[in-house]
Amino acid sequence: MTERVGPGHADADGRWLGLARHQAGLAITGAVVGVEGIVHHVAWWLVAGAAVATLSVPLGGRSLGARASDVARFATRRRVLRVAVVRLAPDALVTATGAATCAPFVLRHRGRLDLTGADEVVTRALVEALREASEDPHGRHVSIHTEPGGVTLLAVRAGADAPLGWDRDASALETVCGVGPGRDGIWLERWGHVRGTEGVARVWRVKDLTATGPWSVARLARPGVTVSLHAEALDRARGVRRAERLVHALRSEDAADDQAGRRWRARRRRDLARSRQREADLTAGATLARLGIFVVVRAADLTGLAHRSAQLEARARRLGLGLERGRGRQGPWLVAQLPGGPDW
Repeated sequence: MTERVGPGHADADGRWLGLARHQAGLAITGAVVGVEGIVHHVAWWLVAGAAVATLSVPLGGRSLGARASDVARFATRRRVLRVAVVRLAPDALVTATGAATCAPFVLRHRGRLDLTGADEVVTRALVEALREASEDPHGRHVSIHTEPGGVTLLAVRAGADAPLGWDRDASALETVCGVGPGRDGIWLERWGHVRGTEGVARVWRVKDLTATGPWSVARLARPGVTVSLHAEALDRARGVRRAERLVHALRSEDAADDQAGRRWRARRRRDLARSRQREADLTAGATLARLGIFVVVRAADLTGLAHRSAQLEARARRLGLGLERGRGRQGPWLVAQLPGGPDW
């Protein structure tokens, strides 16, 4: 979620006593099945309960159950991806596993783009696009894509007018999507990367902005490394309801901690403070958005990809950014980072 101090962990994900909902569900289910096995003296129930509860154990930031789900989905889904751009003049249609129509604009600038917040043209365009998107039930997705030495692309709802300082350009949309006029992009998904006709790529997701701000991710961009910032505006009524649920959940965790004699962690206190502030801002008319930030590393071969990936991880550590590689999810993430959000 977006908010004025910059997002930390994904607070859009429901949590119960500090656990993700699926982890809490697995733990409770495993405990119930295990107790039933003990009460009725059924050994395999006890084994099944222990196995289910084990799936809730976190490993490297994600539960074993989530990782098992990644493996199952990777093994069963179609791993050949076809990306296409159809010019509709003045807009364009981006298709992959889904489809989305958007208006593509490129920024008028020279040299490397600074997205630290000092670039008022980019900030103003994103804020205004989100404001308009919140009022449009059919075009709520906004994304910015930048790579040094290339174009800076802004993809907004279809039919939008060009923001100040931007020019409409469908060819830039094709470049960012990796296709050409009348030519589709074909990608083969592997466990840790995707392979196309012109090389290989790896998609990362920025999962933690706690130590920095959302604009600092632009410092990850290098030649061959594209940063994509996606935001999907929620209607105000839905945004207020989601903010209220989050505040209620954090207060419930506070009460449970008090009863158990546990002290609050600093992160929990900060989460509650910013959630209360966000609830007040939304009630006053602000816009809530789902935020997704992806980094795509491209290279001619796997050796070059490994080298650029190591450099990216080192830069992310220096900036205090948490990256997730997405093993087993490269295909869905490649689609998720496309302009227009065809699979959001």
